[in-house]
Amino acid sequence: TTTSQKLIGLLRSPEAQLADNAMMCITSSLFQGNNKEHAREEGFIPVVIGQLKSTLPNRHKDASFSLMCLCGVEAARDEIVNAGGIAAIVDVLSSLAFPPPIPDVPKNLIVSLQYLSINEKARVVMSKKDCIQAIVQYIGPKTDSVFTDRALSTLGNICLVKEAKEIVREVGGIPVLASIYSTGSQD
Repeated sequence: TTTSQKLIGLLRSPEAQLADNAMMCITSSLFQGNNKEHAREEGFIPVVIGQLKSTLPNRHKDASFSLMCLCGVEAARDEIVNAGGIAAIVDVLSSLAFPPPIPDVPKNLIVSLQYLSINEKARVVMSKKDCIQAIVQYIGPKTDSVFTDRALSTLGNICLVKEAKEIVREVGGIPVLASIYSTGSQD
């Protein structure tokens, strides 16, 4: 049994503190640049996505950071899409209140979507109404410029898919975008 398999096993522990510690170990290992590809090979992607789907908000912080690290690995993007990563991100983003209780969670998830939006397959998945709506909510005066810049970049990439442009209109994105372009960044 490898260390990775042991950590994955601990995530399934009924003891919350043990599972939280395992998630923190996975997160800290992903923070080390050389371990990102190794983590993908070890099967962490479905585990991290599963933790993001958790109903425990404290798991969202570590899982969102881990997913952001994994999304930075080009070879991992298709696997993240296939494992339902985009749907998990959208579900969490859509469920958060403003201001978010843990600000790092939406920032990590918006960056994850930005990385994923580079991938053609991911752009097609992201060109759906729920995803575009989740991104649009992070553009504008109620969010800081990091959210706005990352969300705008992501939305621009998604709009390479023809159908996405119409959905941006449907969800009220045009006035939001016009407001940003007319007033500039908040900073």
